[in-house]
Amino acid sequence: MRKPPFTSEQELAGIVVEWLQHHHWEVYQEVPVGSGIADIVAKQGRILWLIETKLSMSLNLINQLDDRIGYANFTSAAIPSRVRKAPHKLLKALGAGCLTVYQRGFGGRPYLTETVHPRFFRKTRGIELYEEQKTFCSAGSPSGGHWTPFKETSRNVQGYVFSHPGCTMKEMLGNIKYHYGTPAAAHTCIVRWIEGNVIKGIRIDRGERSLRLFPKEEVL
Repeated sequence: MRKPPFTSEQELAGIVVEWLQHHHWEVYQEVPVGSGIADIVAKQGRILWLIETKLSMSLNLINQLDDRIGYANFTSAAIPSRVRKAPHKLLKALGAGCLTVYQRGFGGRPYLTETVHPRFFRKTRGIELYEEQKTFCSAGSPSGGHWTPFKETSRNVQGYVFSHPGCTMKEMLGNIKYHYGTPAAAHTCIVRWIEGNVIKGIRIDRGERSLRLFPKEEVL
C-alpha cells in the first residue's frame, strides 16, 4: 500500500506556511472568518490571501471555500494531490484557487505549485488579524484551538493574579492589557467570567470594600 505523502493537515499546512513566508507573506494561522475558522490567512501589503489546507479534494472543502469567498482578496485550497478536471472547473467557477504540494520521492523535500489561480476580489468583507495569530496555534491543528482577544484577556488576568495574590480589581486592570472598551466594562465582565468559572483558577474575596482577587487553593 502506498504511503500518503503527508500524515496530517498540520504537516501539510506547515509546508504552505513556510512557502508563503519565503515569498514574503505575513502568515496568520487558525483565524476566525465568518462563522468558521480559516487555516491560513496571509497578508502582503493590503492584500489578503485565505487558504484552507486539506489532505484531499472533497465536497466539504468545496463548501468551505464557497463560504470563505469574498472575505479576502484571494481564496485557495492547498492539497497534496493533483486537481482533476471536474474540481478544476468548479474551483474556477467559484473564483477559488488551488495550491498543490508534491513530495520529491521518498523522504525528499516537498515543493509547492499553484495549479489553479484564484480570482481577485477587490472588495472584501474583511478579516480581523492579530499578531498573536502568527504563532498561537499551528494551521491545521487537530486541537481546534485558536487565539481570540478574550483568551488574551483571560491569560493576562490569570497571570497578574497568580503573581499578585490579593490585588484589587482596580490594581489589576491598571496593569494588564484587556480587550474591553472601558475599565467599567472590563470590571463588570471579568467579575462575571471569574464567578462563572470561565476565567479559571481565581476566586473573588468580597470581604472588604474593594474586591480582591486570589488564586484558588488548588492552583497554588
